[in-house]
Amino acid sequence: MTISLGQSAAWQGLGPVDAAPLQSAPADGTGAVFSPALQVGDLRLALDENRIHTLYQPIVRLADRRPVGLEVLARLHHPRLGTLAPGRFVQSMETAGLAGDLTEAVLVAALADWPPERLRELDLTLAFNFPPEVLISDAALTRLETVRTAAGVSANRIVIELTEEDPLADPAALSRAAGRLRALGYGIAADDVSREVAHNPALFQVGFTVLKLDKALVQNAADDPAIAELIRRLSHDARAAGMSVTAEGVENEEQWAAMHALAVDLGQGYLISPPVSAAAIRGWHRAW
Repeated sequence: MTISLGQSAAWQGLGPVDAAPLQSAPADGTGAVFSPALQVGDLRLALDENRIHTLYQPIVRLADRRPVGLEVLARLHHPRLGTLAPGRFVQSMETAGLAGDLTEAVLVAALADWPPERLRELDLTLAFNFPPEVLISDAALTRLETVRTAAGVSANRIVIELTEEDPLADPAALSRAAGRLRALGYGIAADDVSREVAHNPALFQVGFTVLKLDKALVQNAADDPAIAELIRRLSHDARAAGMSVTAEGVENEEQWAAMHALAVDLGQGYLISPPVSAAAIRGWHRAW
C-alpha cells in the first residue's frame, strides 16, 4: 500500500500552517518542555519522511485474561530530540493543522504492522486515537475507509478512540460521526472518561461502543468508595446500553481485582504490558 503522508488533501483544512515555532506540550507529570521548541517544518518533515512510528499496548478481558485488542500509540523520531512520546508533539501537530496527516500516518503504519491475517490469527482489534476535528470530518472518514480498504482490514477490527479533555463538547456532531462509524462496522470509544464526564447524560446518547475510564478513577477506586460506586454504576449502565468499559492504567493486582469486582469488562496498563513493538506482541501474547 502506497500512501503519501503529510500531503493528502482529504485530511487538510483543519487549521492554518505557517513557519512559526511551536512549543511542544509539557512532559507527562514533570512540567518540563523540550527546548528548542518544535518547528512546523520539523513536524511536516517527520510526516513526509515517515518518522512517525507505532507501539502497541494490549487490552485484555478481566474475566478470563483473554487478549482482545491493542491500542496504537504514536512516537516521533526526531533527529535532535530523540524519540518523542505523544505528549511531546501531538498538541503541536494539532496546532499546526496537521492532526489529519498525523492520524493517517499512524493508520498506515499500524495497518502495515498488522495485516488482516495476523489480526484474525490473534483475534485482536486495533484502537486508534482520533482528535474531535478529525473524527467529525466527512473527508477524514472517507480517507479512513480508503486506507482501511486498501489494507484489507475489516472495519470491525478497528476501534476509533475520541481523544479530548471534554469529549462531549459537541454531542450532536459526535452522534452523527458515531452513527456513520457504527453503520460501517467500526467501534467508537470515549477515551479518558473522568468523574466529570461520567456524570454527563450525553455520555450514553452519543453512540459510543466503549467507555475507557481515566486512570485516575481506576487507580483510586480501591480507596475511594464514591469512585468505586461511580464505576459500578457506569459498568451497569454501559452493559444495559450494549457498551463495554475499559479500565486504563491498571498497574497492580489490587487495581485489577477492584475493576473486576466492579464489573469492568476490559483492562489496559503496565500490569498487563507497557507499549511495545508489533514484533514483541506475538511473544507477549504467547507468554500471557
